[in-house]
Amino acid sequence: MYYAIIDIAHLDSLDFSELLTDSKNTARKIIDGSKFVVKYEGSMPPSISAIDPTPSELSHSDIINTMLESDWTAPDEDLDI
Repeated sequence: MYYAIIDIAHLDSLDFSELLTDSKNTARKIIDGSKFVVKYEGSMPPSISAIDPTPSELSHSDIINTMLESDWTAPDEDLDI
């Protein structure tokens, strides 16, 4: 399982049928709303790899560490990835 952090400007251009993230409504967003995370299996889906620049592919441990940063998780928020 892999993750990608993507600029919010690309939210409507993704093909969520390629992803494990259900929809743009369930994609986890950074607190300021400028980025979001999607989850997928296998190779990076075409709708993600078509983004310029192509987002980095993150492992589960990478995304957990990122989500623990203060710009992703409010102090009183439970982490649900």
